[in-house]
Amino acid sequence: MSELLGLGYRIPDEISVIGFGDFSPATQISPQLTTVRVEGQEIGIVGLQLLLERIRTPKLREGPARRVQIASRIIERRSAGPPRKAQ
Repeated sequence: MSELLGLGYRIPDEISVIGFGDFSPATQISPQLTTVRVEGQEIGIVGLQLLLERIRTPKLREGPARRVQIASRIIERRSAGPPRKAQ
């Protein structure tokens, strides 16, 4: 964001910026950063469960990988806005 601001862009009037991870600095900058919050602890727990399952069940080691979906949330702050109208 600082690079965009340095180049003269107005956030979010001319360009939207969205981060990933929802780290604490997201609220300490201006404008506050809209971000995607991921559930890191849940990702770790599910990853460990899948790993232990494969260790305990040898036939799973040869099988295909499993897809797991863990929901994330968009935390709306001030760095993103609607697109400008074409002029």
